[in-house]
Amino acid sequence: MRKKLSLLALSLKSFILLAHEVAENYEIMSIQEEITKRNEIWKSSNTAQRRVLVAKDVIERLNSNQISAEEGNWCSFPEEQKEGESVQEVILKGERCSACGIGSIFLSLISYVNQLTFTDKDLYGFNMMTDYENETVEYKKLKNVFSDSQLKLIEQSFEGGRGFFEFDSDVQDYLFYDDYDKPTYRGAAIQIAALRFYEKYPSENERLKAIMENIVENGGAFKLHADLRAA
Repeated sequence: MRKKLSLLALSLKSFILLAHEVAENYEIMSIQEEITKRNEIWKSSNTAQRRVLVAKDVIERLNSNQISAEEGNWCSFPEEQKEGESVQEVILKGERCSACGIGSIFLSLISYVNQLTFTDKDLYGFNMMTDYENETVEYKKLKNVFSDSQLKLIEQSFEGGRGFFEFDSDVQDYLFYDDYDKPTYRGAAIQIAALRFYEKYPSENERLKAIMENIVENGGAFKLHADLRAA
């Protein structure tokens, strides 16, 4: 009887291991199929359509709680990732992560373009710039789809001008200190609108979602109303 039970336990263990192996192989096949499909969609889309694809992808990952929006955090995964592992595959597996506005765009962009692997335990060390003069590979990838001005506006609207792209000094004086006149040039008006947008959405997730919805609604561009009045 004990021998039969041992054989049964061994058979059950073998079945479980086989089931896990089949599931893993199925997951790999499913991810590869998803990658192929995404690559085809990406190649057949123009630049504006690609921005919409990325924005919609960010919204989906926010809704599924895969991405948690977080000010001041480029992007990071709580679970350690293997060095050399494809970032795209990790994203498509649904690994949860935290990211800022531009970091979220970057992750969704990579979900379509598989050209990056983990070079460290996680993505926390990835920054938009290596310093204030030299652009990183990551930032250059973003610039292939989003313009400098759009990335700056998205960053300012998500971070409230306190992130990598700060507001102009005269705009900061007007917004954060008393007795300063409102600057009326268009660039200043846009930055003021970015802060108002930031203040409208206290929730980081809702703010990021609103930015992405704005991009989708405007055919691939993030647009804010610039009030040029000197009030």
